Amino acid sequence: MKKLILPAIIAALAILSACGTAADYTREGVTLAAVAGSATDHSVSAVLENTTAQQLCTGKADDFGLEQLQNGKWTELAPETASGAADKSVCYIPGMPAQLDFDWTEKCGSLPAGHYRVVKRFFAGEGEKAEGFYLAAEFDIA
Repeated sequence: MKKLILPAIIAALAILSACGTAADYTREGVTLAAVAGSATDHSVSAVLENTTAQQLCTGKADDFGLEQLQNGKWTELAPETASGAADKSVCYIPGMPAQLDFDWTEKCGSLPAGHYRVVKRFFAGEGEKAEGFYLAAEFDIA
């Protein structure tokens, strides 16, 4: 049993040390990308593309986090505010791109020039077998 604990701790530390990289928020067959030219100091639009066979669901529009790249590391400006209310979820059909609009005025006001990303949680599958994951869309404010 003790032989299993050390590898588990090492694996957990490796995962935690990877935080702050763009690879944290990816999933095969699914992308969330900022729409070119849509970023302002208070909002950005992004397109969700799902080439998997699974429907994706997420919380309401203001359930998202906001991060800024500072000195090579992502810094959380506004944490994700998941409502947890199933009746507020929005689902997206596979193969049909969807535009998501993010407005952080209520969360943190206007942002200065910089490199940012919005982070949003999605779910694939249904019921107890639903798997949660995060996607991010990077953008610049000039």
